[in-house]
Amino acid sequence: MEVNKMELEELRKLAQDTVKETIDPLLQEKENEISKMIKRDKEAEDKSLIFGRMIRALVNGKGDPERAIYFAKKNWGEDDAVIKALAAGTPEAGGFLVAPEYYESVMTALRATAVVRRMGAVVMPVTSGVLNIPTMSGATATYVGENSDITVQSPTFGQIALTFKKLAALVPISNDLLRYAAYDVDALVRDDIVNAIAEREDLAFIRGDGTNNQPKGIRTWTDWVTAESPATEDTDNDNLVWATAAGTDNALTIAEITRDLGRLILLLRANKVKFIRPGWIISPRVEYALSTLRDSNGNWAFPEMKQGLLLNYPFAVSEQIPENLTVNSITNCTEVYLVDFSEALIIDSGTLEVQVSDVATYSSSGTVYSAFSQDQTIIRVIARHDFGMRRKEAAAVLEKVEWGKSGITIS
Repeated sequence: MEVNKMELEELRKLAQDTVKETIDPLLQEKENEISKMIKRDKEAEDKSLIFGRMIRALVNGKGDPERAIYFAKKNWGEDDAVIKALAAGTPEAGGFLVAPEYYESVMTALRATAVVRRMGAVVMPVTSGVLNIPTMSGATATYVGENSDITVQSPTFGQIALTFKKLAALVPISNDLLRYAAYDVDALVRDDIVNAIAEREDLAFIRGDGTNNQPKGIRTWTDWVTAESPATEDTDNDNLVWATAAGTDNALTIAEITRDLGRLILLLRANKVKFIRPGWIISPRVEYALSTLRDSNGNWAFPEMKQGLLLNYPFAVSEQIPENLTVNSITNCTEVYLVDFSEALIIDSGTLEVQVSDVATYSSSGTVYSAFSQDQTIIRVIARHDFGMRRKEAAAVLEKVEWGKSGITIS
């Protein structure tokens, strides 16, 4: 009986050892996978925040990259990614040029913020500052019989010339904030700069008229800017009459709104736009009006908006579309844009020029402030880019939009 107990203990130990030999490698492998995941997440976080940390290093180095590297090494260690980023960049006259490989981390944040980029505009890196894009229309293919001549259709050739426009952003940041060494501060610095660039860029890419050194935006590029409301007939066959505003007695119907949106779709379709990446850009007021609109039975008029779609095409909301426009005596109206963004082009230098100063002055709402007296640092960021439409027929604008305007009812 005693022998049996010993054998039982040996069997138990053998079983435990066998299980341990089998399980331990699996547990170690799992721990390694978790460690790698944590490291990847940390690296992704560092890459996302590297621009903000680079700015803080430059601020503390008074704009001198060598002093910035010394500050980074002292505070974040010899192997910190920002040191490589600072070493890869190059000093410029009056600023520091962020290297293209680190500029991409800024673009990741910018694409999430800037509406035109987010909706799928094609971004083309250009170093020369000029890009000539050929266009062609009118070429056709024809079925022919045996021994028959092929009908020749001469295509029409054109060219779009895009040249860099310089976008300069001034961002004042509290020195108290810059003294903290936390990830949240890196993100805040990065986001302040990215938001400043995104807001002004979207205003130009959507409504810029090409004057005062700014790009021509979608509205200026397209021929399809509408003119009458709500949805009058195209009596002169120029396709330039579809717009929307208040109907009789300041009342609109869901049917009129749907019809006007649908006619923008039809306008692009009629001009053989491919709808590869179609999307709407609307103002916040329009989003609110349409997303909360119900029919007489209490059903949502546009339920697909909960999934980010409007009439089954993606939409984005931009505060850069004004809601206080006056068109033909109609006040406080706004616009709706429909664009195939595969035909929208952005040429981009692929780098940013950064300069910092704690003694500069800046103007806000007509008041001049001194960074020195405010204990702030002014960060100046310069980006170079331009915008164009390969096919001007690939965008249409609905104007005189009063949806959501005070005093206008929709039923």
